[in-house]
Amino acid sequence: MQTGVFSPISAPALLSGQEEVAGKNGTQIDIQIRNDGVLETSRMRQVGIFAKSEHHDEVLLGILQDETGEEIPAYGDFPEWLIRLSVVIGISRTNNINVVVNPHVFATKLELDDVKKEMENFSTSEITSQDIIIPTSGWENSKDAEISGLSVDVLCEGVTETMIPIVAISPVYDATTKACGLNSRTKTVDGSVRFYAQTAPEQPITVSLTLLSPSGNTASGKLQPATKDRIGGVIIGDGVAVTAEGKISVATKDISATDADADDIINSIFGN
Repeated sequence: MQTGVFSPISAPALLSGQEEVAGKNGTQIDIQIRNDGVLETSRMRQVGIFAKSEHHDEVLLGILQDETGEEIPAYGDFPEWLIRLSVVIGISRTNNINVVVNPHVFATKLELDDVKKEMENFSTSEITSQDIIIPTSGWENSKDAEISGLSVDVLCEGVTETMIPIVAISPVYDATTKACGLNSRTKTVDGSVRFYAQTAPEQPITVSLTLLSPSGNTASGKLQPATKDRIGGVIIGDGVAVTAEGKISVATKDISATDADADDIINSIFGN
């Protein structure tokens, strides 16, 4: 009875291309879906497959659907996002249609390189996770000019602005997050995590928060001083020489004992 997909997502270049390949098991349709032109994060739960009727009108042949679906991030939050669906449609009789779906999700090499650079500054021992609640109150005009709408700072002990937040939200909150326009972007500030939305949510949202902390030697982009228990940076002082290759040597022949040094040695041997 259904003639179209439910709540279609409209964007200038949501569907970037498709290719049909005839095979012995039926026709394979490769569909690439990008987020070009997607202004806000959406969730794709249905993909419609249309065919031309004998009157050359497009009719809905079938629907691929999933209760949880796949989140399509806004282009501004995750540029060049891409998902690929390979759909094999085998038709043996007009009343016997078999459909096999093989989904693939891709990330571009540039995105992987960026992730690698970020992760080089982090160690697995400095990853923490906890559940926090996005409240319904305390929202005010966004504190960041580049993000419109409202923002709220959720207190979180031990959080610093150098940490990278990763937020996971259960699908049970889909209706709430969609209604308030919750932004997928988050930000850490000292002592709290900042969330963004177009309006305050109608009910509290429990999220799983993972924090990636920079290692001690890369926080704020500066080396921490070396100690007996921590590898870090040092500054070459008097009496120590370093070559262009980084070889350190102590210039012992240029160091002269002071009168106080001599008195200490004599007193230690012969007494006062």
